[in-house]
Amino acid sequence: VDWQGKGLGLQHLVDGKLVPFIVPGLDSSSFEVVSLFFDRDHSLWIGTDRAGVYRINGTTVDHFGAADGLSSDDVNGFFQDREGNIWVTTSKGLDKFRETNVISYSKAEGLPFDRVESALAARDGTVWAGDVELTSISDKAINSFDQKTGLPGRLVTSLLEDQQGKLWVGIDDKLFVRDQSGFQEIRRVDGHSVGVVEKLAKGRDGSVWVRPAIPPFNKLIHFVNYKAAEEVQLPDGLRSYAFALEANGNLLVSLQSGDLAQYQAGDWKLISLHRPKGTGTVSQFAY
Repeated sequence: VDWQGKGLGLQHLVDGKLVPFIVPGLDSSSFEVVSLFFDRDHSLWIGTDRAGVYRINGTTVDHFGAADGLSSDDVNGFFQDREGNIWVTTSKGLDKFRETNVISYSKAEGLPFDRVESALAARDGTVWAGDVELTSISDKAINSFDQKTGLPGRLVTSLLEDQQGKLWVGIDDKLFVRDQSGFQEIRRVDGHSVGVVEKLAKGRDGSVWVRPAIPPFNKLIHFVNYKAAEEVQLPDGLRSYAFALEANGNLLVSLQSGDLAQYQAGDWKLISLHRPKGTGTVSQFAY
C-alpha cells in the first residue's frame, strides 16, 4: 500500500485483511512503498519514495540509500538476472546489487539517459532499460536503440519478456513485440493502437495482460498468441490500479477504492480488505 502512516506503508495480506508488516528494526508505516520484489533467496526487496531500498530476509532488515551509493532514494522497481544480481530502477539511473555491492549505470557508465522509466532482466542475462531510448546492458557492451536506429517511437514506457523470449515494448501510444525481424505492432480487438502502456503482466499459459493509460481506466486487454483475445472491463464505478497474474492463472487487480478484485473465466469477485476509508490503495504485488 502506498502512502505512509498508521495502517499504510508496507502491509501484509492475512486471511483477507491487511495488517502491518512488523519485524525488528523496521517500522512498516514509516515510508511510502513504490515497488515490491521477492528474489530467489526469498528476500523481500522494498522500493520506496524518497527512502531508498529495504531488504527483508526473515527478521534481518538491510537498508540502502543514496548515501550508500544508490543512484537515487526514489526507487521505481526491481529485477533479478540469471546470475542472481538484483537490478534497481530509480529516478536517476539503474543500479546493480551483487553480494550487497551496488553498481550504478547512468550517463557516466554509458546510458543515454539518467532517468529509467522501465527495466527488464531477460533470461539470456541481458538487462533492458527504457526511457527516451531502448538500451541493452550485458557483460560485453551497452547498446541503445533510438528512432534513427530502428526504434518505432520516442519514449519507452514499459517492458516485458514473454514465455517465448520475445520482448514486449510499450512505445509512445503503441505496443510492439520485438524479435529477430524487428518491431511488430500489437493492436486492440478493434484494430486500433493500444495506447500508452502503463503496465504489462504475463501468465504461465503464455498470455499477456496490458493496462493502457487511456479512458476508460477500468479496462484491461488480454492477448493470446500475440492477438487481442478480449478487453475486460471492471464492474461499473471501479478503477484498476496495480494488477498481476496469480499462480493459478487468475487476474488479481487492486482497486482505487483500496480493495481487490479477482477475475476468472469472465467473472469478477470483489475482495474487501476491511480497511478504513481513505487509507490508500495496493500499489504493488509480489509472489
